[in-house]
Amino acid sequence: MQLGRRKNRSTLFIGVRITWIVWIAGLAVFLPCGIRASGQSPSQISNSMGLTAYVGAKVFPSPTDAAIEDATVLVKDGRISAAGPRLKIKVPSQAHLVHCEGLVIVAGMWNSHVHFYTPEWLNAAKAPADRLSQQLTATYLRYGLVHVVDLGSFLSNTLALRNRISAGEVAGPAILTAGEPLYPAGGVPEVAKQFHLPEAATPEQATEWAQKQLANGADVLKLFTGAGYSGPITIMPADIVRAVVVVAHGHNKLVFAHTQTVAGRQAAVAGGVDVLAHTPDPSGDDNASMLQALKAHGTVVIPTLKLWADDVDPSQKERVVNNGVNEVRAFNAIGGTIIFGTDVGYVPDVDPTDEYRLMSRAGMTFSQILASLTINPAHLFGVADRTGRVASGFDADLVFLGGDPSVDITAFANVKRALLRGRILFDLSTNSDQSSGRSKN
Repeated sequence: MQLGRRKNRSTLFIGVRITWIVWIAGLAVFLPCGIRASGQSPSQISNSMGLTAYVGAKVFPSPTDAAIEDATVLVKDGRISAAGPRLKIKVPSQAHLVHCEGLVIVAGMWNSHVHFYTPEWLNAAKAPADRLSQQLTATYLRYGLVHVVDLGSFLSNTLALRNRISAGEVAGPAILTAGEPLYPAGGVPEVAKQFHLPEAATPEQATEWAQKQLANGADVLKLFTGAGYSGPITIMPADIVRAVVVVAHGHNKLVFAHTQTVAGRQAAVAGGVDVLAHTPDPSGDDNASMLQALKAHGTVVIPTLKLWADDVDPSQKERVVNNGVNEVRAFNAIGGTIIFGTDVGYVPDVDPTDEYRLMSRAGMTFSQILASLTINPAHLFGVADRTGRVASGFDADLVFLGGDPSVDITAFANVKRALLRGRILFDLSTNSDQSSGRSKN
């Protein structure tokens, strides 16, 4: 057991926190006035077809491109048709004009570690669409997170949720899902055995599981290469890890790992895992050679730093958070690839603000944090040719911020509007900060 960790931290489906029940009961309290996604279908809150001109905002086209201080972004039929300085972009007379002075536009953002296994997401095929839209808005869309990666849920249920979003029945982010994760033999905690979660004792069993999971619709695969919290940690042998990786890579899919310990990380690296689902070592016993091995293998890391603040004994909180921050600082310093994720769905606090603060505390610059939210996951998931940038030809995945995150990193959470492929999924604006009409140009 790792020092400072609560004894009964959930792996997957290990009970349900009382706080989640309270969160659901009070969901409406968290929805500010003016969120138009609340109780509305995507067709009621979107205008993705036709031509819209967003003018006057400061735009960060990408983490490496200079900001455009007074920009115009033209969106037509769900894609960006032009983006640049207002004086250089001619707005067609038929365009719907939206004034964005005082706002900042960045590409649609990703949370690459979420979960859909808690009760409010279950029965997704039949749950009221308005309720699901409200939950997805409160958890993701209001924070500009228009792409999410689910790393542990009931696969059939999450696919049902995604299908309803794709059909336009529910307002929600684009979802990639792992569904149920794979545990080492004997690694499923006692309290979770009622869910009959998969285990593998041999490479052959791991191969069979991976093939079946992908055939059933999983987009990525998730392993517990280290499993257990209140007792001994069970390590997944590297040959079992490798068997899953071979199947996944044969289908051009990624493998994520929850590693838990140094031995779990060693198994993940030896087996060729693509992404670590958490900071390399929140207990502080990692070393430079392990970080170098991650970098050499091209292993991507999701920090989930706010998890350590939420999930430890209060007396150990500062020590464990500092360890996580220091590991991210060291990995970032050697050029390791980092993508953003918060473990929301296990972590009850949906607000990502603290994660931004902690990543900044770890020495990550504004550009590096923006990259972790946009272009890094887009590259990882093979969609960097269509999302992750505010540029002509890209999907109109856009987030409108009420502050400048290059000045105050927490402004990433101050979202006024969020678009996915041109569809307005979240809109906090009112007529006082938005006007529309026909261009006179």
